[in-house]
Amino acid sequence: NQLEATLDLCWPDPLVTARAGLEGVPPQELPPLSRQRTECSMEILKILFNITFDTNRRKVDEEEAAEYRHLGALLRHCMTSQAGGEERTDEFHSHTVNLLGNLPLPCLDALLLPKVEHGSIEYMGINMDAVNMLLEFMEKRLDRVGQHCRYRIYCSRCCNPFPSP
Repeated sequence: NQLEATLDLCWPDPLVTARAGLEGVPPQELPPLSRQRTECSMEILKILFNITFDTNRRKVDEEEAAEYRHLGALLRHCMTSQAGGEERTDEFHSHTVNLLGNLPLPCLDALLLPKVEHGSIEYMGINMDAVNMLLEFMEKRLDRVGQHCRYRIYCSRCCNPFPSP
Protein backbone atom coordinates (compact mmCIF):
# COMPACT_ATOMS: atom_id res chain seq x y z
CA ASN A 1 0.00 0.00 0.00
CA GLN A 2 1.53 3.29 -1.14
CA LEU A 3 -0.07 5.40 1.61
CA GLU A 4 1.22 3.01 4.24
CA ALA A 5 4.75 3.20 2.81
CA THR A 6 4.65 6.99 2.44
CA LEU A 7 3.62 7.42 6.08
CA ASP A 8 6.24 4.82 7.14
CA LEU A 9 3.70 2.79 9.11
CA CYS A 10 3.84 -0.55 10.82
CA TRP A 11 1.05 -2.68 12.31
CA PRO A 12 1.63 -3.47 16.02
CA ASP A 13 -1.89 -4.98 16.20
CA PRO A 14 -4.42 -5.88 13.50
CA LEU A 15 -5.97 -2.65 12.17
CA VAL A 16 -3.82 -0.52 14.50
CA THR A 17 -1.07 1.59 12.94
CA ALA A 18 2.04 3.24 14.30
CA ARG A 19 4.96 5.04 12.74
CA ALA A 20 7.83 2.63 12.28
CA GLY A 21 10.30 3.05 15.12
CA LEU A 22 7.80 5.04 17.19
CA GLU A 23 5.46 2.24 18.28
CA GLY A 24 3.83 3.03 21.60
CA VAL A 25 4.19 6.81 21.17
CA PRO A 26 0.74 8.44 21.49
CA PRO A 27 -0.39 10.25 18.30
CA GLN A 28 -0.41 13.64 20.04
CA GLU A 29 3.30 13.20 20.88
CA LEU A 30 4.46 12.22 17.38
CA PRO A 31 6.46 14.78 15.41
CA PRO A 32 4.61 16.37 12.48
CA LEU A 33 4.85 14.70 9.10
CA SER A 34 7.47 16.18 6.80
CA ARG A 35 6.30 18.43 3.98
CA GLN A 36 7.26 15.80 1.38
CA ARG A 37 5.38 12.99 3.20
CA THR A 38 2.36 15.26 3.65
CA GLU A 39 2.27 16.30 -0.01
CA CYS A 40 2.71 12.74 -1.28
CA SER A 41 0.08 11.44 1.17
CA MET A 42 -2.43 14.08 0.09
CA GLU A 43 -1.95 13.11 -3.57
CA ILE A 44 -2.53 9.46 -2.66
CA LEU A 45 -5.66 10.40 -0.69
CA LYS A 46 -7.02 12.29 -3.72
CA ILE A 47 -6.41 9.30 -5.99
CA LEU A 48 -8.04 6.92 -3.51
CA PHE A 49 -11.01 9.28 -3.26
CA ASN A 50 -11.54 9.08 -7.03
CA ILE A 51 -11.18 5.30 -7.03
CA THR A 52 -13.62 4.77 -4.14
CA PHE A 53 -16.23 7.44 -4.89
CA ASP A 54 -19.10 4.93 -5.22
CA THR A 55 -18.20 2.33 -2.60
CA ASN A 56 -20.54 3.63 0.10
CA ARG A 57 -23.49 3.19 -2.31
CA ARG A 58 -22.99 -0.49 -3.05
CA LYS A 59 -22.74 -3.70 -1.09
CA VAL A 60 -19.19 -4.92 -0.54
CA ASP A 61 -18.16 -8.53 -0.01
CA GLU A 62 -16.05 -9.75 2.93
CA GLU A 63 -12.76 -9.40 1.08
CA GLU A 64 -13.52 -5.81 0.03
CA ALA A 65 -14.73 -5.00 3.56
CA ALA A 66 -11.41 -6.20 4.98
CA GLU A 67 -9.56 -3.92 2.53
CA TYR A 68 -11.75 -0.94 3.46
CA ARG A 69 -11.21 -1.61 7.18
CA HIS A 70 -7.48 -1.63 6.49
CA LEU A 71 -7.86 1.69 4.68
CA GLY A 72 -9.99 2.97 7.58
CA ALA A 73 -7.13 2.20 9.97
CA LEU A 74 -4.74 4.13 7.72
CA LEU A 75 -7.17 7.05 7.61
CA ARG A 76 -7.45 6.95 11.40
CA HIS A 77 -3.70 7.43 11.52
CA CYS A 78 -4.00 10.34 9.08
CA MET A 79 -6.72 11.98 11.21
CA THR A 80 -4.59 11.79 14.34
CA SER A 81 -1.41 12.99 12.59
CA GLN A 82 -0.15 16.53 12.33
CA ALA A 83 1.50 18.09 9.31
CA GLY A 84 3.79 21.13 9.33
CA GLY A 85 1.52 23.90 10.59
CA GLU A 86 -2.19 24.30 11.21
CA GLU A 87 -3.12 25.14 7.62
CA ARG A 88 -1.23 22.15 6.20
CA THR A 89 -2.73 19.86 8.88
CA ASP A 90 -6.22 21.15 8.05
CA GLU A 91 -5.67 20.43 4.35
CA PHE A 92 -4.33 16.93 5.14
CA HIS A 93 -7.29 16.22 7.41
CA SER A 94 -9.68 17.58 4.76
CA HIS A 95 -8.49 15.02 2.20
CA THR A 96 -8.69 12.31 4.86
CA VAL A 97 -12.27 13.20 5.80
CA ASN A 98 -13.29 13.30 2.14
CA LEU A 99 -12.00 9.77 1.66
CA LEU A 100 -13.59 8.55 4.91
CA GLY A 101 -16.94 9.62 3.46
CA ASN A 102 -16.44 7.12 0.64
CA LEU A 103 -15.91 4.10 2.86
CA PRO A 104 -18.80 1.72 3.50
CA LEU A 105 -20.37 2.46 6.88
CA PRO A 106 -19.74 -1.01 8.36
CA CYS A 107 -16.01 -0.56 7.68
CA LEU A 108 -15.67 2.61 9.74
CA ASP A 109 -15.41 0.57 12.93
CA ALA A 110 -11.65 0.56 12.25
CA LEU A 111 -11.64 4.12 13.61
CA LEU A 112 -12.59 2.79 17.06
CA LEU A 113 -10.40 -0.31 17.34
CA PRO A 114 -7.20 0.87 19.03
CA LYS A 115 -6.93 0.20 22.73
CA VAL A 116 -7.52 3.08 25.10
CA GLU A 117 -4.09 4.44 26.01
CA HIS A 118 -3.02 7.03 28.55
CA GLY A 119 -4.18 10.39 27.17
CA SER A 120 -6.81 8.85 24.88
CA ILE A 121 -10.38 10.01 24.87
CA GLU A 122 -12.49 7.09 25.99
CA TYR A 123 -16.20 6.38 26.04
CA MET A 124 -17.50 3.11 27.49
CA GLY A 125 -14.09 1.52 26.99
CA ILE A 126 -13.80 2.59 23.34
CA ASN A 127 -11.01 4.79 22.01
CA MET A 128 -12.65 7.93 20.66
CA ASP A 129 -9.53 9.82 19.54
CA ALA A 130 -10.41 9.63 15.83
CA VAL A 131 -14.02 10.64 16.52
CA ASN A 132 -12.76 13.58 18.56
CA MET A 133 -10.47 14.65 15.72
CA LEU A 134 -13.39 14.42 13.28
CA LEU A 135 -15.55 16.57 15.55
CA GLU A 136 -12.79 19.15 15.95
CA PHE A 137 -12.31 19.22 12.18
CA MET A 138 -16.04 19.73 11.55
CA GLU A 139 -16.23 22.39 14.27
CA LYS A 140 -13.44 24.35 12.54
CA ARG A 141 -15.27 24.05 9.23
CA LEU A 142 -18.55 25.21 10.74
CA ASP A 143 -16.80 28.18 12.36
CA ARG A 144 -15.27 29.09 9.00
CA VAL A 145 -18.67 28.83 7.26
CA GLY A 146 -20.27 30.86 10.03
CA GLN A 147 -17.69 33.62 9.66
CA HIS A 148 -18.23 33.65 5.91
CA CYS A 149 -22.03 33.88 6.34
CA ARG A 150 -21.70 36.67 8.90
CA TYR A 151 -19.42 38.55 6.50
CA ARG A 152 -21.90 38.14 3.62
CA ILE A 153 -24.78 39.34 5.79
CA TYR A 154 -22.70 42.33 6.94
CA CYS A 155 -21.76 43.20 3.34
CA SER A 156 -25.31 42.88 2.10
CA ARG A 157 -26.50 45.25 4.85
CA CYS A 158 -23.71 47.76 4.34
CA CYS A 159 -23.57 47.69 0.59
CA ASN A 160 -27.26 47.40 -0.28
CA PRO A 161 -28.35 50.68 -1.93
CA PHE A 162 -31.98 49.75 -1.40
CA PRO A 163 -32.43 48.83 2.28
CA SER A 164 -35.64 47.19 3.40
CA PRO A 165 -38.29 49.53 4.86
